[in-house]
Amino acid sequence: MSALPPAAGIDLSGRVAVVTGATRGIGRAVAAALKAAGCVTVGVARRVDGDALAADVSREEDVRGLADHVARCHGRVDIVVNCAGINVREPFRAVTAEHFDAVLGTNLRGTLLVMQAMVPLLEAAGGGSIINMTSLMAHVGNPFQSAYAASKGAVAMLTRVAAVELGPLGIRVNAVTPGYIDTPLTRALWAHEPFRRHAVAHTPLGRLGTPEDVVGAVLFLASSLSAFVTGQILVVDGGYLAGDPQLVPPWSGPSPQADA
Repeated sequence: MSALPPAAGIDLSGRVAVVTGATRGIGRAVAAALKAAGCVTVGVARRVDGDALAADVSREEDVRGLADHVARCHGRVDIVVNCAGINVREPFRAVTAEHFDAVLGTNLRGTLLVMQAMVPLLEAAGGGSIINMTSLMAHVGNPFQSAYAASKGAVAMLTRVAAVELGPLGIRVNAVTPGYIDTPLTRALWAHEPFRRHAVAHTPLGRLGTPEDVVGAVLFLASSLSAFVTGQILVVDGGYLAGDPQLVPPWSGPSPQADA
């Protein structure tokens, strides 16, 4: 089944959005969907591609420059989506301090810095919505993901704490947990056919997700449809975390003990 059109049924006309990691994968799809929904969208990426601004979200000076640019050009922000992320896959005993710091620097520190820098601009708009990206690795301990899992688990808790503190300002803070999504960050995994088959087999909907599959959740959290939703982690994983479909035996009718 194909994904819904990116802006189906949601009108965000006149709002200003900032999207980090906006030139690849989920970030790119989110930025395009927000534009289609009527947002003035400021895309941010470490490697510039197209209209995105160049900024490394792990660097305070870059984030301050981003906030200054948005304040100067737009005067406010209504929606912030933190999609910037990196991963280094290696065994736990091989994780280096350099790799650990790099992954947490972008995924966790970058999320914190962008959130902090955007709060005054969200206040100027009278409140708004921050949407962070976590991961399945924030919920399950997959091997070779020590730094990434640590960063995304921390983002989930950072989201909840920020929701509590920023709620009185009219700022909602939520996160989206994508499942196994086919993006440039994960493409090397899907080229390994046994792993691809395993991921699909353990996803009840029977396929990998696409960046567009994540867009609907982001648009919902960005819009007034979620006006009373904050501090939540919305999982978009095709059912992966709900259970293992391979453990469910084939079923062709009522159980003999259905009336017991």
